[in-house]
Amino acid sequence: MTLVVGRLEPPHLFVFSDSHLTERYRTSLGNQLEGVVKTRILTDTLSVSFAGNMHWVEKAFQRIEPHVSGQSVDPGTVADILLAEHVNSDRKTEFVLASLLPSPGLMEFKNGNANAVQHTWLGSFHAFSTFQGLMTGAITPMTRPVNTAALGVVRMPEPDGAVSSEAYPRLLNAMQQVVEDSRVPEVGGFVVPVAAHKGRLTYMDYATVLSHPINWEEMKLPATVPFGTAEQGGYAFALMNDRISSRVLKK
Repeated sequence: MTLVVGRLEPPHLFVFSDSHLTERYRTSLGNQLEGVVKTRILTDTLSVSFAGNMHWVEKAFQRIEPHVSGQSVDPGTVADILLAEHVNSDRKTEFVLASLLPSPGLMEFKNGNANAVQHTWLGSFHAFSTFQGLMTGAITPMTRPVNTAALGVVRMPEPDGAVSSEAYPRLLNAMQQVVEDSRVPEVGGFVVPVAAHKGRLTYMDYATVLSHPINWEEMKLPATVPFGTAEQGGYAFALMNDRISSRVLKK
């Protein structure tokens, strides 16, 4: 299972999803989506997100690929393909198409239909309900273990005109809480955020560190401070654009 959340708050457009980035279970019984990045940026102005059976996802991208030429692709053609593969999957594989042209927009492919939407989600309803509750404050986040600290650095999206968005950090924080919440076992790993930034869709950089719980009474001096793993409660993670994109963004 997975969770994809798309939000259109003009002129801002955000898509958040979860990924372990590496599969823990490499068998046919494992979760096919677990180690997959669920949003693929086709061009600077078009991306596709998905949840469901990877067979239909890959069929959709195989059909889309011949239509992508450089940074150009017809959104209508992509939409037709996504709707067809959604229906072919018996409506069990769902998609979200994010586009910046002619203006920022989201289209969802669910329940046999293609609809333009302001907000959408794919995957686990339980995870989405938790996300909504955390975002609105209706659900209290789980308390972190004692003697732990969370540190993070986030790049904020800046659309044309440098209009600030208070929604982005709030949505990203809610999504991070979902993937860290043991009460939502079907979703985990790390958040992969995509946003409209300076006129193009991009994976938004961020870095986060959560220290491993330390029991000072059991430690001997001198001692190496344990860092731990994601399962144990400690990890470090950074999501960065490719080298070429990074150079462009630094100019």
